[in-house]
Amino acid sequence: MLFATLQLLQQECAKRPIVMQIDDLQWADSASVGMLHFLARNIRDMRLLILGIYRPEDILLDRKVGGNPFLDSLRIMRRESLCDELTSNHSPRER
Repeated sequence: MLFATLQLLQQECAKRPIVMQIDDLQWADSASVGMLHFLARNIRDMRLLILGIYRPEDILLDRKVGGNPFLDSLRIMRRESLCDELTSNHSPRER
């Protein structure tokens, strides 16, 4: 599945640039996070931007309960320089 998805994205990105938006990553299961991490490692030469959106406060809450697969993967992607992060300066209540 991982390589088939990568191959499909390679074919489509050869035709035109693609922006893939993934929302609510704080709720992603381990299989989805694994796919995201695999793609992040393998798209450097592709015209593909993966825009992942998550709520940090929900990850921290989930961590207290027993772990969050996205948080674990995010730490590794940061260490491997696979992602750039933008943060919001407001809390949800300020909007």
